[in-house]
Amino acid sequence: MQRITQLSLMILLGSGCSLAFDLPGALDVSAADGGLAPQQDAAIPAPDAGAPAACNPADFRSDHPWAQGDGAERLFLRPGADGSGGAADDPRGSLLPLPEGEVPLIVLLAAEEPGTLPVSLGENSRSVTLIGSCRNTVTLQSQDGPVFQQTGGHLRLAWLGLSGDAPNQALVEVSGDASLEAQDLQLMSDGSTHGLRISGAGDVTLKRLHFDAIGGHALIGQRALGS
Repeated sequence: MQRITQLSLMILLGSGCSLAFDLPGALDVSAADGGLAPQQDAAIPAPDAGAPAACNPADFRSDHPWAQGDGAERLFLRPGADGSGGAADDPRGSLLPLPEGEVPLIVLLAAEEPGTLPVSLGENSRSVTLIGSCRNTVTLQSQDGPVFQQTGGHLRLAWLGLSGDAPNQALVEVSGDASLEAQDLQLMSDGSTHGLRISGAGDVTLKRLHFDAIGGHALIGQRALGS
């Protein structure tokens, strides 16, 4: 396992896939060797609209742009709680089982103090958004497999930690015609576990991801043929 100080990407993209990176100003993708090199006097990017002005880990991020919109099902989750999850004052304590449904699902997570939540979701094609209260306050930890296996719909992840052990797989697997938006995540893995693997997926947008320690590759793209 190694700490990622210089990010190397293995990406093979088809002509239909859109893959966007919002890299910090301290990194320059125009390095002569094709890698990421330090950039002197780089301007720091402006904060994203979803970034909290003052982060309280115990508060649900209902104000996040991704938490808005009509017609979506909302689920409030606080580790250790025992409620129904239908309201901020009645949160549930586990993400499993993931509710079934046709409409998009928005999950808001918060905790009084940093902690881990065991999660290993099977293949999922429902559009799901998960938003933490502060980055790495709630860490979703895989259990002998990926945390997410998105095969369709739209997966959005923000202000969370992801960790665990999924040998020869990734913490987040995106395939089929699924699309991915991820921002303000901290990822750690053991053994041969990768960070993100994009395979035959749709549009992918990554912003401010911190690969703290990754056993495999930070990011792998294979046969990406999105619409």
